[in-house]
Amino acid sequence: MARYHGHPMVIIGPRIENVEGLSPEECANAKSIVENLGVSIEKRGYQDVFDEITSADAGNGSSSALGNTLPVNQIPGVPCEECYPVTVVLASGDDPESQTGLPHSLRRLRSQLIRCIGTTKVVILVTDTWETNVVEESLQDLSAHEENGVLVLLLLAVGNRLKPHPIDQ
Repeated sequence: MARYHGHPMVIIGPRIENVEGLSPEECANAKSIVENLGVSIEKRGYQDVFDEITSADAGNGSSSALGNTLPVNQIPGVPCEECYPVTVVLASGDDPESQTGLPHSLRRLRSQLIRCIGTTKVVILVTDTWETNVVEESLQDLSAHEENGVLVLLLLAVGNRLKPHPIDQ
């Protein structure tokens, strides 16, 4: 089985490729982001990568720290009026008061998914914490969006690795 920076490629690649309505370019964009994040976190650790991407001057082009080849919606980030097929969410910690903590990031994601219904096809959610009691208020909403064709990829940063994780556990 091919290894993909700590998690099997057979899990990530086909899931992205099977998203209905996602163009080949957007599929490549989502894969590029996951691959770049995996490599960067493996080399530098999640906190360094998180700090770089969430800094005000991180950029959003193909040379951005995300590694995207097309524009994406990013949380946290400057709110954008445009809706794109790929949304990237980065969260650190579970402090409900922190603007970059998982609870706040999930609230922003839920709002983004409602605002961009029909456009958002893939959510790449990267976090260093995932406790069911912390995310409980978001689980039904995320499941509903998945039932409507949005792929929610939860990637848990553990040490210097990204590991796929089911959203309901």
